[in-house]
Amino acid sequence: MSLLLLLLLLVGDTSVRSARVSGFVVSTSDGVVWIPRGKGAPRKFSCHPYDAQGLRGGRILVTERTAGRVAILDSKGSVVWQKNGLSGPADADVLPGGHVLVLE
Repeated sequence: MSLLLLLLLLVGDTSVRSARVSGFVVSTSDGVVWIPRGKGAPRKFSCHPYDAQGLRGGRILVTERTAGRVAILDSKGSVVWQKNGLSGPADADVLPGGHVLVLE
């Protein structure tokens, strides 16, 4: 089986007292899968993720180490932000204010 499970994260708004999980992000060897909670079909985004995490609004932050890229995908899988030409990003996080911190 070529499916390699790398990471599973709960996604929700943790700024409120009772966080509501809106879905799961599963990072595989050939892409990222968003599995919404409740109704809705899973969505697959083809890429080569090293790390992935869910953001508010169904967006996904993807770190692609071999491609030297960090990108944010919207709920339809379109790239809404990206940084190319990195040496080998290992992790990324969105900071308050919308800035993205990248660890190389």
